[in-house]
Amino acid sequence: MISFNAAAPGTLNLCLPGAVRPLPVPPPPRLVEVDVRARAVRTVMVCLSTEVSRFDALMRKGLEAARELDARLYLVHVETLSEAIRGAAKERLRELLEDARASHDDVEVVWLKAREPVEVLLDFAREARVKSIFVGHSRTRHRLFRRSVCRALLDRARSVSVEIVGLETRK
Repeated sequence: MISFNAAAPGTLNLCLPGAVRPLPVPPPPRLVEVDVRARAVRTVMVCLSTEVSRFDALMRKGLEAARELDARLYLVHVETLSEAIRGAAKERLRELLEDARASHDDVEVVWLKAREPVEVLLDFAREARVKSIFVGHSRTRHRLFRRSVCRALLDRARSVSVEIVGLETRK
């Protein structure tokens, strides 16, 4: 016969009813906070026009910035009324965008239509939480402001950096 002395310290008391206590619950494992949304929040945007002469330079800058920030890259084009009639130029841009999307996993192509490209670009940048915008310098002037889209982006962009690619200096 085995008996246990409940009064003696260090002995087990398995025979007495009610003396069995539930095992203490171990503390939860220490949580390490990982910002899962951080990657989704970091985005870079490249603004493209049907003038594809600067496409490679813009794409290169956008990819470099996206890699540096570990961010998603948006290639954004706003089709305006004046561009709607440029069939061959539009098709060439579409081909370049499709090739870029097929070549790079973190590239998303966005094709918008609007009369006011600057407002639409800035709205998209806000919604997509874009941190950096890359735009090619163009001699084309925006009809409403009588100034370039680049200049209008620089003037109106808030809380986002705008970099102009391909701005040559004259000697």
